[in-house]
Formats: sequence, structure tokens, C-alpha cells
Amino acid sequence: MVDALVSGNIQYTEMAEGAVENSGSSLGVTYVVDQPLPARLAIGSFYLQVFPIPFWSGLYTNSVYHLLKSLNALFMWLVVPLAVLGARRSLEVKNRQTRTTLLFLIFVYVGFTFAIAGTSLETRHLGVFLVPLLLVATIPDLRATRDARAYQKLLGAWLGMVVSVHVAWAILKIF
Repeated sequence: MVDALVSGNIQYTEMAEGAVENSGSSLGVTYVVDQPLPARLAIGSFYLQVFPIPFWSGLYTNSVYHLLKSLNALFMWLVVPLAVLGARRSLEVKNRQTRTTLLFLIFVYVGFTFAIAGTSLETRHLGVFLVPLLLVATIPDLRATRDARAYQKLLGAWLGMVVSVHVAWAILKIF
């Protein structure tokens, strides 16, 4: 399994570097793909949740595929904090079988996010694993003040990180 992970990483790196030679420098290759595997897993997992960077890139193409990727970024900005809150709330569930099922859903999404981050870094590969994420995101009850406030705080922190990434992208691209 580790050999497959490393092999996929090497193949993707070669493909991405070939694309860079044809299109100029790429911040994604420099700051995500070219990182050692442990760093790539951490950075790549975050990258998969906020891709594309910049999110508006798909709005200026003639491709519906890139438009949908940009719209998916906006969707993920709202769902990820809700799923994080759902993961936290799943630990509070009293029924052992239900809690185990919810933790399994979290494990599936996180595990496959790491697998994709270590290999292709393609958000379309992550798309098939969105169902576990969405199921965990349904746990919080936003009608309850406790969950609504917690979601607002998580959403604010998450959007702050996303905006920071986009600002960093702009600074790195300009300089």
C-alpha cells in the first residue's frame, strides 16, 4: 500500500511538473506536490477542502467543469465547519452503536482524504467520499442555540483560514 502511495505521488509529480513546464510556475506544485509525504498529507488534505485556489479561477473559463469546481469550493466552505461540529457532537452520542457508526464515517472521509492527498490531489476523486462527510454534517441541530453559535465560530475560523490562503496566494503570485 505504501508503494502504491509513493508510486502515485511520483507519477502525479511528473505529470504536474510537465504541466508546469508548459504553463509556467505553479504554486500548487511548489507548495503542495513537491513536499515530503508527511507534509503533503497535511497540506494536501487542507488543500482538497479549499480547492481551487483561487476559487474564482473557474468563473473565468469556458468550461463548466472548472465552474463547478469553483462552486464546490463555496459549498465546502460551508459544509466543512458543519462536519467538524458534527464530528465533535458524534463523540457526545450516548448510544455506542450510533457513535461507532459516526466515527466510522469520519474515519472513511479522513482516511480517503489522506489517500488522495498522498497521490493525485484531485478533488473529483474526493467527491465520491462526500456522502460520509455530509452525513456527519447533518448531526448538529442549527435550531439549537448551542450548535448555531458553535457553527458560527467554526465557520468564522474556517473562512478566516480560507481567506488567508487566498491572500497568501495573491501575495506569492504577485511577488
